[in-house]
Amino acid sequence: MLRDGKIDRVELVACIATLLASWIFLPLISFFVRESYSAAWMGVLIGSLVVWPLTLLFMNLVRRFPGKGLVEVTLELAGPFFGRLMVLVFAFIFLDQAASSGRVFTEGIASVIMPRTPLSVHLAVFAAAGALAAYAGIEPIGRLSWLLFPFFLISLAILLVFNFNHIVSGSLFPLFGYGLKGIATSSVEMAGRFVAILALPILYPLLRKQATAMKDGFLGLIMSVIVGVLVTVEFVMVFPPGEAQRRLFPLFELALLVQLGTFFTHIEVVFVFFWFFASAIQLSWGLYIANYCFCRAFDLPGFRPVVPIMVVLFYALAFLPGNVIEAITLRVKTLLPFSFGFMAFALVLLWALYPFRRPKPAVESGVIRK
Repeated sequence: MLRDGKIDRVELVACIATLLASWIFLPLISFFVRESYSAAWMGVLIGSLVVWPLTLLFMNLVRRFPGKGLVEVTLELAGPFFGRLMVLVFAFIFLDQAASSGRVFTEGIASVIMPRTPLSVHLAVFAAAGALAAYAGIEPIGRLSWLLFPFFLISLAILLVFNFNHIVSGSLFPLFGYGLKGIATSSVEMAGRFVAILALPILYPLLRKQATAMKDGFLGLIMSVIVGVLVTVEFVMVFPPGEAQRRLFPLFELALLVQLGTFFTHIEVVFVFFWFFASAIQLSWGLYIANYCFCRAFDLPGFRPVVPIMVVLFYALAFLPGNVIEAITLRVKTLLPFSFGFMAFALVLLWALYPFRRPKPAVESGVIRK
């Protein structure tokens, strides 16, 4: 039963963890291996953690404006014109991350599971599932996230355990791979993917337990970091760095190796079933947050009529690159660094404007109301 259009603590943790952990469906690990070789996991670890101090600064700013989130604070500090431009960039970042995940995930399904089905059909089903959840609102998405996220974790744990016998010792050496330059490059790209943690300050007005928001967000971040590092480490140890660079779909590649005895093969179908729902939930969060940003920027009374527009934009962004290589290269080399750079730029700008446009306490009958 729907209550007040807000989400609880466990749903917030599942939201942050799902948004941040969904990158493992992408070929990012292969790109990180090309840049930092056996030290790809270091780029994942550093890049995912470097966004947390920035998030704390965003949250510190947002909490100075009672009842408002990052979107409303941006509009108030940066003004109606530049504020809307910045909010639209926030919306684009979430929509683009959903589109990149959707395109690459459906490419993996089309390549490994159902090669005869057109890619457009795969993506249409995927978009429809995410759009239905986004249309239902934040409470249903939050509950679905919390319901399905444990199964996503269990499927990953089973996958990692059943690939222990394929591990090649020594694949993680040399420890620093190609050197610090490669680690720094992959860290910036990883940080661009983890910009999705901005969902925490954006959705701040929609949280029932705002006092514990930072603790819950940090828990979701840590869970996603653990998932990302473990998957990266095992992928590099199962497929040594020289081979890992040529494999586009890390999770699918690991799932294809799983066998139970002589007769039980193609177990990857079971994993894909859970991964589809996890990725669809990530898409629904991306659509909802992009939709929320757009509607709040232009003060629209309802968000549901805008959902179909966001789905069309999602579909267009997903098919903008000609193939999966162009899609992931464009996002890794251009859009992810841009996302992280814009996050840092927005943080500096908003804090610079705060002393001049800070909210004034209301005065009524000689009593200051905070």
